[in-house]
Amino acid sequence: MICTLLLSFTALTAPPAFPQEPASFSRDQLELTTYTPRAIDAEELFNVAQEMFGRMIRVDERHIFNLNLLYDSILIYDAPEECARIITTLTKLEQRYEQANQEMDVRHELPLLRDVPLLDFRLRAMNLHAALQALEPHMREVWARADDGEEIAFPNVQPMDEALLLIRDTQENLNAMRSLLEKLDQPPPQVTVSAWVLQGGEAEVPSILPTGLGMNLDALLPGMKFSIGSLGMLQSSAAPGHQIQLRMRGPFDRSFDLNLITGPYDAKNGRLTLDSCQFFASSPDDPDERELLFATATVLQQGEYAVIGLTGADPVMLVLRLAPL
Repeated sequence: MICTLLLSFTALTAPPAFPQEPASFSRDQLELTTYTPRAIDAEELFNVAQEMFGRMIRVDERHIFNLNLLYDSILIYDAPEECARIITTLTKLEQRYEQANQEMDVRHELPLLRDVPLLDFRLRAMNLHAALQALEPHMREVWARADDGEEIAFPNVQPMDEALLLIRDTQENLNAMRSLLEKLDQPPPQVTVSAWVLQGGEAEVPSILPTGLGMNLDALLPGMKFSIGSLGMLQSSAAPGHQIQLRMRGPFDRSFDLNLITGPYDAKNGRLTLDSCQFFASSPDDPDERELLFATATVLQQGEYAVIGLTGADPVMLVLRLAPL
C-alpha cells in the first residue's frame, strides 16, 4: 500500500537522495522537528521518506543524515523550508492512505449484485445522445459483490440500443434518474399551420376571407382586393429544427412551395418561432424550376393571421396562422 501511494506522489518527489556533494549548513541554519504518523507504521513511512527526501548534509565539518527514525516518530533535521516540505508531503501521504483504507472498508460492505436495483428505461421521444447528456451528472461507478464474494464494478448507466437504457444503482439514485428522464422524455407538442396564398388586384368579386384576415389586410393595404390563389394546412411537430414542406396548387397550374424550419415553441403563450421561411413559385412550363419569391424568419402567434410576405407587381401574399393540435 505504501509503495502504491508513493507512485501517486511523483510530482512531489525530491531530487535524488545523497548527492555527491552534501549541502553545507551551520547549526543556526537548520531546524529540528519530528513527524509522528497516526495511520501508517512509522518504520514504513520512514523508508518512504528516505526514498523521497533522504540526503546527507554537512554541519560544522560533520556529515549527518537529515532523516532518522526515533521510536514511533521520524526525526527531521534540515533547512526550515525543506522541513516544511517534508512535513506537508508526509501529511498528504498519510491522508491518502487513510482514504484508501476507508474505501476498502466500504467495499467490504458491498451489496450482492442481485440486490442492486435495476431499471430498464425505453425512450419515447428523446434521442439517446440527449438522454445521456441529461444523466451525466448522475453517472458513476457502482460496486457490488458476486455470489462468490468477488467485487464487481460497473457503470450505473448503460445504453443497450438507440432507445433503451439499463440503469443500475441505489434505489434513491434510480428514482432520481427515472424522474429526470420521465420529465424530459416527452413528445414535442403538435401544431397546425394554415397557409393562404393571396393574389392582389382589382377583382370585382374578391374572395371571401376570414374576418380577422380581412381586417388585417384592410389596415395593411387599404383599397386593395385579394383573391385566394391557393390554401393548405399541415400538422407538424413543434420541436426546434424540424423541417416542414407544403406544396399548394394555384391557378393556371401554378404551384407554390412553402419550406419552414421551426425554432423554439412557447406552448404557454402560444408562440412558434420560424427560424426559416422560404416561399417558392413554379410555372406549368417547367414545374421543376422554382423561383424564390422571398425568404425570412418570423414568429407566429396562436390564433392570429401573420402576413409573411408580399411580392410582385400583381401582389402575391403569403399568410400563415398557427393553432395547437
